[in-house]
Amino acid sequence: MDKLLNYIRFWQASGESEKTSIRVKTKHLQMIADGEYRGGLVPYGYRLEQLGREKKKNKPVPDLVVDEDEAAIVREIFHLLVDKGYGTVRVANYLNDKGIKTKRGTTLWRGTAVRALIDNPIYIGHMHMNDTLSPKIGKLQIIDDDLFHLCQETVKGRATCLHKDMGVPVRTDTGS
Repeated sequence: MDKLLNYIRFWQASGESEKTSIRVKTKHLQMIADGEYRGGLVPYGYRLEQLGREKKKNKPVPDLVVDEDEAAIVREIFHLLVDKGYGTVRVANYLNDKGIKTKRGTTLWRGTAVRALIDNPIYIGHMHMNDTLSPKIGKLQIIDDDLFHLCQETVKGRATCLHKDMGVPVRTDTGS
């Protein structure tokens, strides 16, 4: 009898947990659609600023705004990848050599961090959650759409895991 009662209680709790998950996901999707910052690590090139928005109990809500110093570095990263033919690891080494700090304050950039940066649609003005994009938010756009998509194609076309299907040649020079 006790096992049956426990089973029923856990089954009910599981159902409530699922409902909570659905409510949270729905709220996050609404926030994305409204172009609201949902929290978490602020993307490189942006900072949080109080713009006067408030939530319940008159608590201020921070909004994302472009950090012009970091935005210049983001633009440089995209141009290095597209115009100069750098790979993500080479860009990371370039940033490390220049002493440019990451968002976390270290000077240790990695190729994977550069790849995550260039894959983030926030740089063309779209917040995202999984595959859901917000409508374009012009004030958040750092890179123009054409450069963003060209960078995606260039890096994907140069992927070494594709070998024979590579669409973009790999640069073999190591000089600047």
